[in-house]
Amino acid sequence: MEKGNAEKKRLWIYLAVAYGITFLMGLLMWYGNARGADVGAFPNAQMMYPAAGVMLGLLLTKKGDKTLPKGLYILFLLLTAVMIGVSVISVFAPKSITVNGITISVWEQIINNVIIIGGILFWIFLLIAGKEKRKAYGLNWDNWEKSWWCILLFVLLFFGRTALSCAVSGQLGLLEIILTTPSTWIMIAVLFVNFFLSVPAFFGEEYGWRYYLQPLLQKKFGLKGGVIVLGVVWGLWHLPVDFFYYTTPDQGFLAVIGQQITCITLGIFFAYAYMKTKNIWVPVVLHFLNNNLAAILSGGGADALQNQTYTWSDLFMALVVLFGFCLLAVFRVVHYGVVTAMVVLVIALMRPALFRKVDVSLLATFVFFFIFAGNMGEIPALRAFLAGLMAESALLTSAVASQFISNVPAAVLLAGFTKDWQGLLLGVDLGGLGTPIASLASLIALRYYFNCPGAQRGKFLLWFTVVNFAMLAGLLLLVPIFI
Repeated sequence: MEKGNAEKKRLWIYLAVAYGITFLMGLLMWYGNARGADVGAFPNAQMMYPAAGVMLGLLLTKKGDKTLPKGLYILFLLLTAVMIGVSVISVFAPKSITVNGITISVWEQIINNVIIIGGILFWIFLLIAGKEKRKAYGLNWDNWEKSWWCILLFVLLFFGRTALSCAVSGQLGLLEIILTTPSTWIMIAVLFVNFFLSVPAFFGEEYGWRYYLQPLLQKKFGLKGGVIVLGVVWGLWHLPVDFFYYTTPDQGFLAVIGQQITCITLGIFFAYAYMKTKNIWVPVVLHFLNNNLAAILSGGGADALQNQTYTWSDLFMALVVLFGFCLLAVFRVVHYGVVTAMVVLVIALMRPALFRKVDVSLLATFVFFFIFAGNMGEIPALRAFLAGLMAESALLTSAVASQFISNVPAAVLLAGFTKDWQGLLLGVDLGGLGTPIASLASLIALRYYFNCPGAQRGKFLLWFTVVNFAMLAGLLLLVPIFI
């Protein structure tokens, strides 16, 4: 009981810090953005909050634990507090300088220096903590071989995704220019040094998301469901920077959509890497590489990520990824409820007017078909009858059943009565021809035509039915020849 109360207390502390401070500071970002202040100091500070929430909760609920790396945790909390202070000051006392015609925020530079100094101290305190404390709280580098393979795989996938995205958008030439520019490779070469100096920010996120929150969500929603839910809440956590840093408030919804899909997809790989290696430093490295390689390949440094301009076409790859999730739901890799929620969210943000165009009666018709098919399959006499028919010919039985209850409900109804899956699938596939209700596609086509001005419904329905049955009969006759 006492352990359960301590866990709940840690969770509330985590949420208060990771989300409470994030959205309070988000209000300040909104205020600063409205005043024209540079809010570039806020994102780096925000990256610290998840881990700070974990550490504060552990310090308050495990005071007697001798394996707790208190020195490291206190250093991290102090570093977070300093970064919050700098961010707040940057709004109320903005200050900038101009170097070679480029305006630079003084406070953003200060916070970058704080991260560098903090990064050096972070490694010192991490080493001082000792192996026992690092191991007790997930701070060791374990499974070296698996860890490096995961990192290499991520880099290959990142460059592949970037090349594909540029190819689709017709920007392969621009990518080639960037990759053949010496400064690009200089920036890539110094990534190793940059990682060690900027590690607190990336550790700040991953220690909060992957080390702490992921196991909790997987315990509640399952291994796969927990990862998807984490991706969603991770994406929502970015709301302030989506609206006031990555882009301007008028394009914030576009950024939110892209961020959701990005966080869910990245979250799947990060979660896989962490579960495979049990090494928190792998997602930390992956997160660092993702952010920095994206900035470099966009043709600039970290500033290239600020005040971006989004268009709907920029979300093409994100929508392709969403389609990929739909396929994963078909193959039961991802729960269909999660994918449905993702699709509804994207439509609500991108094209909310589509909800008013939903043909409720058509959807209700097919819901009825599925309910009818499920209920009919529970009647003993009918079950025996269907079993006999399917034993004779799964193909013909499924094709005929499709004419009355549509091909997909027919497949659901008949699947339990045969092991001839080839005959069943071919039967319901061909059975989509025939009567207008044999296929949802046919009903949609009819409904679309009937709503056209001057539609000759009777004549069209007659020819539609004649051609469909002729095609059905012809294809059924060809089955013995080709199969």
